Amino acid sequence: MLKFWWSATNAHGVHSPFVYQLVTRCFYEKEYKISTEFLDPKQPHFKSAKLIYKILNYLKFDEILSTFSDDYNTHMALSSSGKETRKINTNNSIKISENSFIFIEQLNEDIAHGLVELLSKPPDNFVVLIRNIRHDKTTFKRWTTLQRNTAITISIDTYGHGFLFRRSGQVKEDFKIRL
Repeated sequence: MLKFWWSATNAHGVHSPFVYQLVTRCFYEKEYKISTEFLDPKQPHFKSAKLIYKILNYLKFDEILSTFSDDYNTHMALSSSGKETRKINTNNSIKISENSFIFIEQLNEDIAHGLVELLSKPPDNFVVLIRNIRHDKTTFKRWTTLQRNTAITISIDTYGHGFLFRRSGQVKEDFKIRL
């Protein structure tokens, strides 16, 4: 963790206008604190659910897909957008539409394979949020493989979470951001 903090930056070390605005207006935004009162700080994944809630409300997705287990905070954060959350079936390939948000609870081999397959096809604009990318060495290796994929234009490592963005017209960049 110390190595991550040493190499990571805050918003002022980011030179991408999109990522700078995402970090300052979404990740670091305190305005959402009042809005997240429906989350239970005593339940698991409270901080993660706050991050999910913030990004869903900041980027306004058309579709939400998830592999999450039914923990209270994650369920509440995903349902806060008012959109139905479609569960990803790990046995089938992942099919999405433009402007989709994909939440991955645990990056296992099947999910990683499905994401690699997804990256080889359109659409261009979507976001993948992976919880606990440093669960173990294998999970982190899967994360770095996805991060290096040429179809990913922006990757953000926040130590606990990994964000993969595929945005048309965006130059490929990788970030480590302190939350």
